[in-house]
Amino acid sequence: MEERSISLEKRVFMLYSLEAGHPIGTCFGFGRPGPFLTAAHVIADLPMDQIRVLSVGPEVASWPISEIRLQQSADVAALYVPDGGQDPRFECFELGKPPSGYADHTLGEEVVSVGYPLLANEKPVTRRLMRGHLQAQYVYQADPYEYSAFELPFPAFPGQSGSPVIRDWAREEVIGLITESIKYSTELGEDRTEAHWTIATSLTPLSEWIDSL
Repeated sequence: MEERSISLEKRVFMLYSLEAGHPIGTCFGFGRPGPFLTAAHVIADLPMDQIRVLSVGPEVASWPISEIRLQQSADVAALYVPDGGQDPRFECFELGKPPSGYADHTLGEEVVSVGYPLLANEKPVTRRLMRGHLQAQYVYQADPYEYSAFELPFPAFPGQSGSPVIRDWAREEVIGLITESIKYSTELGEDRTEAHWTIATSLTPLSEWIDSL
């Protein structure tokens, strides 16, 4: 268990805006050197030279971004980190493939997600692991995005956008990327129920795009 925790610490990074002066999201990599993925809305309208990738483990280090590529429909962005790609603090995930015989991942599949929620009463920002299961899959529409989505039974706070959704039994295979938290509510007579769940874009339909980066 300890080795897994250390491994996750070296695979998930914070995105920091020099212009705003605070963290803005989470990112992770699939290659070294290679692209780091985050949610596109995290970096929307920010100058590239004002964004840094931060390692916030026992030692703090930051690296500039040299290029950004967007997957326009799926709220996913790829970032290139030229100077930090060979740094020993960088470790990378594998792109998770659906189980044999399935077109996509299965309902009930156990997953974890690691990111940097920005909580008002907490400084410095703390890395957190969330655990749950895939509770629904569908096409999610929120202009200008429309993508194959996973629904997860835990909330995502600001700062967790871009966090990897990882197969719990593998801990190296990423199958999705957190994009937002949504609220569902139901009403029946005087009874009202509200639930906050997380939406993540499925990376399976984007595998060819990711391989081409």
